[in-house]
Amino acid sequence: MDETPGDATPSGDATGGGPDAPPRRRTRRWFVAGGLALVVGGAAGVAADYVRGRPVRSARPAMPAALHDALQDERRLVALAEIARRQADGDLPAALLEALVRDHRAHLAGLTAAAESYAAPRHQVRAGHLVGDDRASLRKAEQRAARRAGERATQLHGDTAALLASIAACEATHAELLA
Repeated sequence: MDETPGDATPSGDATGGGPDAPPRRRTRRWFVAGGLALVVGGAAGVAADYVRGRPVRSARPAMPAALHDALQDERRLVALAEIARRQADGDLPAALLEALVRDHRAHLAGLTAAAESYAAPRHQVRAGHLVGDDRASLRKAEQRAARRAGERATQLHGDTAALLASIAACEATHAELLA
């Protein structure tokens, strides 16, 4: 028998038989592996098409409108309290104005920390306005802020809702101190 290197069988045919022998049967493993390859390939194609067609999303949820509006209101109150402190004419005690500025800065810091877990807001930003810097204007702004923070607290959940409820109570206290 004349064998050449690389022949897999003594007859010289790599299929296990001679040139006229029937082809070798495929095993169950061969069919399972082939079927699995088809399924994996199809799934990869579907997944690639699915990922390609979807816009990239932020891992963070969108900021609730109530939280965004609370941030805007608190920024206005900080500005208003700072203006009143700088232009104090003796109508309001300096210690009260300092406490108002300090409180509003703390509220803003808490709201800002709560907002960091959200993506930038997708809704329209409302333009705000500052009211006068006298005692009555400050009191009115504090009363409005207390009411709005309380309403917003009911629209949120968890720690953020508790923060806004606490801010609402603090704003109400400021309004009473300004009476």
